[in-house]
Amino acid sequence: MSVNPQPLTLAEFLAWEERQPAKHEFRAGSVFAMAGATDDHNQIVSNLVALIRPGLRGGACRIYANDMMLVTDYPGSRYPDLLVTCDPRDAQDHRKKRHPKLIIEVLSDATAAVDASDKLDEYQTIETLEEYVLIDLRRPSVRIYRRVGSDLQTGPALISGSLFLTSIERGLTLLDVYEDVSWVQSNAI
Repeated sequence: MSVNPQPLTLAEFLAWEERQPAKHEFRAGSVFAMAGATDDHNQIVSNLVALIRPGLRGGACRIYANDMMLVTDYPGSRYPDLLVTCDPRDAQDHRKKRHPKLIIEVLSDATAAVDASDKLDEYQTIETLEEYVLIDLRRPSVRIYRRVGSDLQTGPALISGSLFLTSIERGLTLLDVYEDVSWVQSNAI
């Protein structure tokens, strides 16, 4: 549900958001309050940071989780669960990023529809984005969208084994991604 009575421009929203104690997303002139995350959601994001960060050390790429604003040409702004940027233009702004190479969202009942539709549409407009990854919080399932020309295209969801993030040349196992998530049993993935 939108929290603003009248539409804002992206510039108006960005100025307003810097003064807010809580995070908000912006889409098509409307402002939306963000909800908190669960233990399992945070566990998956923490696992991803621990798995991806070592491969980025010493290079130009930086990883951000949860609290880094992503501004798109849609126009909109989001707070992805995880983003990796290697673009020197993103080093200039310590509050917002605009040129990610990789975005990962963790799906829940509340966010799955938006992450797989609205955000996919918005993120397709980011020319530097090579991969958009959706990791399901409710069951072992990972869907990877990869840049093919001007579109992000996907294949079948992965439900076991491993995945390879071509954007950062990093392989991950689903067992590691879902480590310590409450529903995971040793034979579940």
